Amino acid sequence: MHHIINLLFKLFIESGATLHKLVLEFSKSLELKPEIFYILGKNRLFFSQIQHLSLDEISNNNIENAIALLRALAKSTKKISTIEFNFFDSYYEPQIFHAFIYIIKSQEQLRLFSIAVDYSTEFYGIISALERQKNSLQEVILNSCDFSAEFEVLNKCKNLETFCIRHCTTKLQKLLDYKVSTLEVVDCQIDMQAMILIFKKTGILLQRLNLNQKMKNFRIKSFCPNITYLSIQGILFSQQVV
Repeated sequence: MHHIINLLFKLFIESGATLHKLVLEFSKSLELKPEIFYILGKNRLFFSQIQHLSLDEISNNNIENAIALLRALAKSTKKISTIEFNFFDSYYEPQIFHAFIYIIKSQEQLRLFSIAVDYSTEFYGIISALERQKNSLQEVILNSCDFSAEFEVLNKCKNLETFCIRHCTTKLQKLLDYKVSTLEVVDCQIDMQAMILIFKKTGILLQRLNLNQKMKNFRIKSFCPNITYLSIQGILFSQQVV
């Protein structure tokens, strides 16, 4: 199988093809030959137009391949607007984190950043690297994250419009110190005091709200009168909610 993958890589690169979306998973069975990295170095056009990068699991047996390909990618493209880390492991080799950081910092206008972890508190500078994108970042999606001081950098992203927290610890809800138009807090225990502060800060700007957690005496309209989309499950409403 890896022989076919290498052959396809070589054909696409040498034919002058350009990618707009790249989904990578470095499984045990993926073995890229040194020839592929040499060709990539000579044909940077292949990665130059990528706008959407999605990274899945990196096998411990494939770290060197992953590092080499990520470095080639970072050198070739500055147009990525969406980065998704679908399987972030805090036990990756340091070189992997350095490659991630370099990719984030080298983009001209990153607009969407998504990361899924296993409740790790260590991000090794990856979240902090988003400061380089503070003027362009518009959407952040956090999945199964625990709190880290690195997340404070998101408060510098003044153009952030969408903030999604899924399966995360409640402390992340206290992080928001800015106004967003779309807020999603799903499969998380709700911190009522933190949520009320969020609504007060976002005020009239909040237009889309998605919550999935039972709460009592929950009031929305008095804080956010301009909501046009509301999805709430398992909530006990007060009489003033609508």
